[in-house]
Amino acid sequence: NPTPPPPPLPTINFTIQPTFYYAGQGKSAELVWNVTDADTVWLTGSGIGTKVLVGNTGIMTVSPSVAGFVYTYTITAKGRGGERERSVRLEVGYLPVSISPTSLSFGEVQVGTSVSLTVEIRNPSAGGIMDLGDITIAGSNQQEFTRNLVQPFKTKFISSYDPPQSVQVSFTPTSTGAKSAELVIWYLPGSGATVGAVWTALSVPLSGMGLPSTLPPPPNINFSASLTSGQA
Repeated sequence: NPTPPPPPLPTINFTIQPTFYYAGQGKSAELVWNVTDADTVWLTGSGIGTKVLVGNTGIMTVSPSVAGFVYTYTITAKGRGGERERSVRLEVGYLPVSISPTSLSFGEVQVGTSVSLTVEIRNPSAGGIMDLGDITIAGSNQQEFTRNLVQPFKTKFISSYDPPQSVQVSFTPTSTGAKSAELVIWYLPGSGATVGAVWTALSVPLSGMGLPSTLPPPPNINFSASLTSGQA
């Protein structure tokens, strides 16, 4: 008699959606699995521990909320043909730095005079430390914009409950015409975290229009000549 084929290894289809979200927004992810040729199936992961699964298909919602980490979930299936496992990962990131307003328009400004506007920088993550780095002006007309860090200047935000850091930007056109530049803010979200803790730059567009330093005089109209001409 022919030798019967060996029992097949378990097969596992295992997904997670989404694979990334920002912390602090009440988000969650959904685990979905389908297993065949297994007698015992169990799931392990953060916030789950080890859970024996009943049945070969299922759906589970997970909601890790601490930013700066990658959470791994693993299904292990064991049957007559052996044991197999599959893992999926979910990354929970820090929210980008919050800037208000997101752009500065200075309008029309005479050459040699200045107009100043202010932006506020906030840490949007309730549970994540954020470091603030260099704040500079860049762009084609950067020499006509200056920035002033409102004191006391803070370089570390513990959470979203910290007061904002203000930055004042001044526009002093040196010639006429449209001017543009950008305020570049470097920040480190999640200082000390395992993922997502990389220095990142965020740009705030700056724009303004330089006008002549002295406006042209109004046209000289000779009213008496007009009246005399009308009487003729």
